[in-house]
This record gives sequence, C-alpha cells and structure tokens, in this order.
Amino acid sequence: LDHLIDTHPARAALETEAAAAGVSRTAALDARLADLARAEGAADAALLAADVHVTPDFAGNRSPRADPRMRGGVVGLSLGDASLDELARLYLAAAQALAYQTRQIVDALEAAGHAPVRELYACGGLAKNALYVQAHADALRAPVYLPAEDEAVLLGAAILGAAAGGAAEGLGWIHIRYPVNEATTWTPPEDGWHIDSDYSLQSESSVVALPMDPVRCVNSPDEGVQDQRRPLLHLRLVLRAILFQLRFTW
Repeated sequence: LDHLIDTHPARAALETEAAAAGVSRTAALDARLADLARAEGAADAALLAADVHVTPDFAGNRSPRADPRMRGGVVGLSLGDASLDELARLYLAAAQALAYQTRQIVDALEAAGHAPVRELYACGGLAKNALYVQAHADALRAPVYLPAEDEAVLLGAAILGAAAGGAAEGLGWIHIRYPVNEATTWTPPEDGWHIDSDYSLQSESSVVALPMDPVRCVNSPDEGVQDQRRPLLHLRLVLRAILFQLRFTW
C-alpha cells in the first residue's frame, strides 16, 4: 500500500490534505473514498474500484504460490490517473487485492483438508486500517474480530516476557485480565456478488504475474543482467490485461 502511494503523482496532494486534517495518509484516503461513494451514489464503497485490478506481488509471492519471481501489476488505468481521486481508487483496489490473496490462502488450506474458516481474528498495525479490515471481511465473506486492546501485539509480547521471566504463572491468567468478548466485529455485506466476481478475476490475473524462463545477456544497465524477452513479455501482459478487462465488463 505504501509503495503505491509513494510512487503515485498525487502523493504530495495527499500528504497536504492529510496534514491539514491532522490524520494519516490512509485515513485521508478512507475519507475521500467515503466522499466519492456519496457523490457517485455507490451502494457499496467497494464498487469504486470495480474497474481497477491490482496484482500486489511487487516483491514476489510468499503464500500460497511461494514464488519470489512474481511481480505486481495494475489493470484499468486511465489518462486521468494522476488525480487524488484516482489514487484513492487505486489504494482501494490494492487493499482488496491483498484481501483476495488472504482468501487464496484460505482456499488453499481448505482444499488441503483444513476445516472451513468461518471467522478471522486480526491484530497488528494493519488491523487499525478500517478499509483493510473491511476488505478482508468482504473477501472472506466472514466476520473479522479485533481485540479491545489497541496494542494487542505489544501486550502479547509483554505477556510472553512475563511468563518467561517468572513474573506470571503460565499464560492462563490473560483470559481473566483481558477478555476477548469485548472485541470489535467487522461483518461482510449480505450481497457480495461483485466481490466474488472480482476475486475470480484476481485469481486469474495472478497467472499474468508468473515469470517466464529468462534469457540473460551481459553489459546491460542493471549490473550486466537483462531479460531479452522483456519486450515480448510486456506485450503479452498488455494483451492479457485487455482480455481480463473485457471479460469483467461483459
């Protein structure tokens, strides 16, 4: 998410807007998406990114494909994508793409025999991002529970340290001191047809990011290594992206 924001032409405008409102960059984008949804009469803010699709493997894929050679991509860009509104849509599409990858992991687990995942418990920095959490509830079609403790990860580390140092007798006391029934719950929409459609497209577009067998040569700008097939690969990606976009439109 930070990579897409940092490399976008509207980054400076976003930071100015966030500073004026006294909020983070992501909070400013969340607010802009809410305004866009109201202005466009969108029944669900998730639909604002219906024409933008992201494969977020910019640094390779860790799970479930486990392929560090995979690369990211964006489908659905237009000539007006330098605006702050379009950055907000791209940010939304990226958050949804990350949630779809979580669903891919869950699907792989269940295909391997794991019991169906009916709910999700989340903590950490990204759990404070409302859009990110809601995207996961949408993608998984399951409730997401957040702990009442804002710094649950730090608390957990402190608990483990206390138990290891002998200050606490085991970990059972945490259930009494910090009950989990005070958690915040994020629920998916009742009608998620657009989510399932987008997820199917995301799964197929991941194939585009799979690497080809490289043909290497020396004396290139990138430390003597360059893929001679890169122009053909780029053409292939563009053609596949057009086909995916047409399919989604139909």
